Amino acid sequence: MSSLTPKQKAVFDYIAGFTARYDYAPSFTEIRDHFGLKSVSTVANYIRILSGKGYLHSGGSNQKRALSITVPSFKSGQVPLLGLVAAGEPIEPCPVNEFVEAARPVAAEEGVVALRIKGDSMIAAGIYNRDIILVRRQVTAARGSIVVALVNDRATVKRFYPAADHIRLQPENETLPPLIVTPDDDFQIYGVVIRLERTYTV
Repeated sequence: MSSLTPKQKAVFDYIAGFTARYDYAPSFTEIRDHFGLKSVSTVANYIRILSGKGYLHSGGSNQKRALSITVPSFKSGQVPLLGLVAAGEPIEPCPVNEFVEAARPVAAEEGVVALRIKGDSMIAAGIYNRDIILVRRQVTAARGSIVVALVNDRATVKRFYPAADHIRLQPENETLPPLIVTPDDDFQIYGVVIRLERTYTV
């Protein structure tokens, strides 16, 4: 099964999370509106790619609720572990059949996914190397939130501080400088960190 780009994963995450929550798939129109896309033809292109890579089965062009997930579906209390996130690197995908146990109310939320941390940029916030964060997929965030952001297609976990002419992505490690995002950069909020999951081993 082929890996997905961040934008393809975002569409798949939404479809899978919606399906897990409501027991039916979103329509093309709902997908279009969720991502602010211009037309359902753009959605159809994403569906074609996801179907070709083995993630979805489509019953036909823009048939309402015609999508089905062809990878293992969510179980109650489980969140899909989608990848490894390190400051300044693309999200490294994990196999799509890996899941993380989480509190059931969180797992039931639409669009919640898990990512494993690589690095020490957020240690002052209690987030350490190899920890797993639960991320609510959304494209906006409150000032000071811990976000997973994509900057020029590279992912990072930082606190989000928007300003008039730039965005400051602040690490929680006094040895590391902030990342300043300017209007010339390609910037997108991937999601907001809502929970930390840690497993202690002996």
